[in-house]
Amino acid sequence: MLRVLVLTALSLLMAAPAFAEGSGGAGGSLGERANWPCQGCNVVTPPGYEHGQPTKLLVTLHGDEGDPDYIQWKLETPARNAGYLMLNLQCPRDLGCGAYEGSWWRWEAYSNQHDIEWLGRQVDAMEAEYNVDLNRIYLAGFSGGSSYLSEYPWIYTMRYAGLVYFAGGYNPGRYGYSCSDAVCKIPAYFLIGTEDFLLPGAGQIRDYLTGCGHEVEWNLVQGEEHGIIDREVPSVFAFLDARPHLCRGDPDPDPEPDPDPEPDPD
Repeated sequence: MLRVLVLTALSLLMAAPAFAEGSGGAGGSLGERANWPCQGCNVVTPPGYEHGQPTKLLVTLHGDEGDPDYIQWKLETPARNAGYLMLNLQCPRDLGCGAYEGSWWRWEAYSNQHDIEWLGRQVDAMEAEYNVDLNRIYLAGFSGGSSYLSEYPWIYTMRYAGLVYFAGGYNPGRYGYSCSDAVCKIPAYFLIGTEDFLLPGAGQIRDYLTGCGHEVEWNLVQGEEHGIIDREVPSVFAFLDARPHLCRGDPDPDPEPDPDPEPDPD
């Protein structure tokens, strides 16, 4: 296994906030909630979830298998153990994704019905229904879902605290994106095997992010083929846990009262 951590000077100097800023949602049901907030999507709450406690959120995007079953199966137990809400999305078939067998990246590349704001609206629904920690919302994609995350996040970096690329990705610079599109630096974790057929594409997005000054951890596992490598998944959550949002600061404190106010003139 080869694991390389690339730290930018900016990421070392910026102080990540330690506070939890909750979205305030108080209506979400516990356990697993199917077909919500979208058809084929589902939500899973961690043990002991309470509406009064802001809670980390992991949003997952499946691969070209077309549904969340695989990525949820691989991540649900470690995510619950790490205290994360999970929002497992299905590419919206009624908005054109069905024509591409549920493929996120094909929906984005070829469908005139692609809606770049659709994903954010599902996160909006989560924040309204559950008490999401707004400083700890993360995106994770597998295979074709990682490919979608090669283009989607850059205009939304003030919302998402980190990215996870499982076995996929490609260079967004080929499609007109530039480093300046990202308002905030966003850390990214890559988990991929040396025998994975998408390794070249994952290397492209790794190099793009490194070149743009983002923090990157590259976990290359010897001998592994295409898939989510179970034994390495806990390291993904350790990486995310240590990285709340880089650019969202503490709320402005109430102004201190004047200790010696001037007397009002008569």
